[in-house]
Amino acid sequence: MLVNAGARHIQGRMTVNDDPQFRMAIIAMANDVLALLDGTTKPIKKIIDANDLVMGVFPDLNSEDGVGLLIIKGEKRLEAIAGRTGAPFAGAIPLFSPSAPEHLKVGAIPCESYEQAVAARRVFGDARP
Repeated sequence: MLVNAGARHIQGRMTVNDDPQFRMAIIAMANDVLALLDGTTKPIKKIIDANDLVMGVFPDLNSEDGVGLLIIKGEKRLEAIAGRTGAPFAGAIPLFSPSAPEHLKVGAIPCESYEQAVAARRVFGDARP
């Protein structure tokens, strides 16, 4: 699959660019994970541990498609890739194409809310103490 993802800084935080192909791929991944959820955090932790970049997918009434995305794991890795390639954060960083600067394993987890995505980031992802 050829998907381009970009990163940009908004108010000091790196966010995923609004590339429609990337969004569709991440939303599909999160939907596939729904079948794996068992009411515990084990499946979530397994997905986060197995991937380099993990997105939280949650309902967002303020977005055009009603879906919000949050980087749970991989923000520093994206910053490092952007730095090595010289790509500005506002530009596309081709993470999944054959010409990508490095291959990243990408996963997504469904979240009931933005707050749940932030909690997953704090407990399992980049914001771990």
